[in-house]
Amino acid sequence: MAGRLIGKSVNWRIDKLMKKNSLVIAIDGPAAVGKSTMGKLIARELGF
Repeated sequence: MAGRLIGKSVNWRIDKLMKKNSLVIAIDGPAAVGKSTMGKLIARELGF
């Protein structure tokens, strides 16, 4: 039951983002290469 609730919550958020024409950026890579740091820098540059 909890999995279903979590799935619906995630789907609702994804639908909400898609309707707003939001920008989605995916940063992929192995551990300890700076993904979080890069994400923070990108967010700052984009004004988030």
